[in-house]
Amino acid sequence: MPENLPSATGVIVLGPYRSGTSVTSQVLSALGVDFGPKRYFVPASHNNPGGFFERVDINKANELLLESAGQTMAFPGDPRELAQKADVRALDSADMSWRKPNHFWGVKDPRLCATLLTWIESGHMDRNHLRIVHVRRKLEPAVRSSMSFASVRDFCDGTETGVRKMLARYAELAQWHVDTLNVPTIAFDYEQLLKQPETVVRQLADFLGVTNPTQIRRATRIIGKGKGMVALQLERYLIRAPRRLYYLLTGRNKDGSRRDRE
Repeated sequence: MPENLPSATGVIVLGPYRSGTSVTSQVLSALGVDFGPKRYFVPASHNNPGGFFERVDINKANELLLESAGQTMAFPGDPRELAQKADVRALDSADMSWRKPNHFWGVKDPRLCATLLTWIESGHMDRNHLRIVHVRRKLEPAVRSSMSFASVRDFCDGTETGVRKMLARYAELAQWHVDTLNVPTIAFDYEQLLKQPETVVRQLADFLGVTNPTQIRRATRIIGKGKGMVALQLERYLIRAPRRLYYLLTGRNKDGSRRDRE
């Protein structure tokens, strides 16, 4: 459904695949940005132990949008052409009802580098109540990271050349949105986040108006893959495993409905 929360502010995380948008989203979550119900989240993995903070329903909506305009994940086209030619009904498949007035809500999906303008012009997001967190990364490290990530390689031809072209194009599209939309934006390099986490997290906190020092320290401590791996293991053994056992013992599905028993 189109945007109907005029007092809710959206935080859009823009950046190509493997550019540091996931850890940035994790930091933003610790600073109070709500990325929606976790039942929609793409599960964390060994390659991304802190979590992707991407939503399956939003990813799918963006994919359908690109497909409706005859575009691909590797080369998603021009944002202005997408806004004109794509079937915006594809965006209705995403559940955006979780957004709350007077709260920051967030969306992170690299496809937004191409599709964000369509979300806005279709009325699904309000340009006047958006902020952009623009994450950049040097191209070659992002390419190397992507080559070890099958799901990213599969978006294009799987070659280094194909991945390089794809990531470079996504970076161009992200910058185009930043330059064109004229909404409040904070931009930083992923390398800076790793080297100076206290500085960058403090800047993000200021961008959101967060002043709680405990909250800021907690967000800063997120930086580092090892810490993400600890969080992943805790989630697996303290949350996922008991949840699976509960579903098994009660005969219920994840949505709360009961499974048919023979």
